[in-house]
Amino acid sequence: DGTFTNTVDADWSSADGIVANERTYNDVTAYAYDASQDTATAAFTTGGLTLSKTDGGVTSATIGTIIRYTVTLTAPLGTVRNLVVTDSLPTGLAYAGNASLGANISPQIAPNQSGQNLIWNFGSAVITPTNAVTLAFDALVSNTASNVSGVVRTNYVTLTHSAVTGTLRTRTANDGFTITEPIEVISK
Repeated sequence: DGTFTNTVDADWSSADGIVANERTYNDVTAYAYDASQDTATAAFTTGGLTLSKTDGGVTSATIGTIIRYTVTLTAPLGTVRNLVVTDSLPTGLAYAGNASLGANISPQIAPNQSGQNLIWNFGSAVITPTNAVTLAFDALVSNTASNVSGVVRTNYVTLTHSAVTGTLRTRTANDGFTITEPIEVISK
């Protein structure tokens, strides 16, 4: 992301190859009329990457519920250097598989799991033809002692990449829900 400037400098000759008495123009010889007429500059600005995460609107869930998480990154078309997406599942959730990746990013990779983290390490990723890329997966609300009614479970995702300057850039997003316990009704 940022502003980029492209400058062109025109040099020319009036004949193909080296020909006696041809007219040439380059920056080696200074001419009074030269000034900057053989140079042009154009600047353009590109937006940075954005990141969002959703659990499809889930606000509460019970033990055993499968939640489908979708992470969306939006980037200008082209190459994103050193792209890594890390989704950190909170305590009480377990990766349940079913990972998918939008077709408009290359390389096509599956996440690596390291503890509660799902990691997509793309290296230099090429994004085409649209600029929104989705990563999705399922998580299970586990049957653990810490998953009790009223506990909020927030799932965080972090995206890192290198800017053109080499500077590491980071984006984060999250989505959460509240654990609920079923109400048992016994009737006779």
